[in-house]
Amino acid sequence: MEKLTSLNLSFDRVLIQLVIPGLIAMFPYLLVFTDVEFKSLATQFQEINTLSTLVVILVALITGIMIENIGSRIEVYYYDWRQKKRHVDYELIWEQYLQLSYENEPIGQRYLRNILFRMKFELSTAIALLIMVIGFGVYESLYTIWLHPAIKVLALYLFPLGISAYLIFLEGWSSSRVLHGTRKLLVDKYQV
Repeated sequence: MEKLTSLNLSFDRVLIQLVIPGLIAMFPYLLVFTDVEFKSLATQFQEINTLSTLVVILVALITGIMIENIGSRIEVYYYDWRQKKRHVDYELIWEQYLQLSYENEPIGQRYLRNILFRMKFELSTAIALLIMVIGFGVYESLYTIWLHPAIKVLALYLFPLGISAYLIFLEGWSSSRVLHGTRKLLVDKYQV
């Protein structure tokens, strides 16, 4: 069990940051793969067995890991780039923060962990929604989704794209700013 702790793998992290975004991203592709129309979706859920559930969760986990890697790139190449433009000392604060050592972990460190967890979820979900929208486009090209055209465009494309943009450009960026500010506070307090 020590290896799981050292890798920082907890059930909530795996479920929230990896499996749920993976399921969101792969939902329309599962519909295509299983040749399911929306009408018979309820019937399919009643016939799911343990093996197919495990396979779906495993694929969702792998998909979630790849999505989280894309989110990390957004964090490094977009958020950090913006932070460097706003704060001249951004890299210095990062270097000083990474060198901190605590005898007793301050509350700010736990707060950082929670904000980082939230930002990772925001980025993973945003990317999963983008992948889901592409999947619905693939599904729509193969099958007809029997919804009013305006409702279909709104529900399957515009709403997920809007939520994705909101998560990346507002929520994720806000989390990045909070992370930097909290790291700066910890460095100012505990830097020797």
